[in-house]
Amino acid sequence: MKSDRRECLIRLNLNDPDDKAVDEMLNHRNGVTVSKFFVNAVLAGKKNQLTEAALRQIIREELAHLPMQTAAAPVHEAQAYQPQDTLHAGKMSGAADDFMKSMGFD
Repeated sequence: MKSDRRECLIRLNLNDPDDKAVDEMLNHRNGVTVSKFFVNAVLAGKKNQLTEAALRQIIREELAHLPMQTAAAPVHEAQAYQPQDTLHAGKMSGAADDFMKSMGFD
């Protein structure tokens, strides 16, 4: 008669921090059998890999749809900032001129 079970022997090295962490989790598994604990851990790891692969694929596809842009040469902040309403050769922009007129300045 063939058994439907497969046995595995797992030995933890309690000097290894990862093995010690697994030992702690096994000691606090809230009624779940050791076998079921390991089955759940393996399945969760596989699901995490599939989720990560799917996310990477989605990001690749989205990035492929973005227009390509060349990197611009860096500009100093003082040069980059240009206020909208400034005096140019003694003339104000339309918005500034309208504001000044609304305040009674001609």
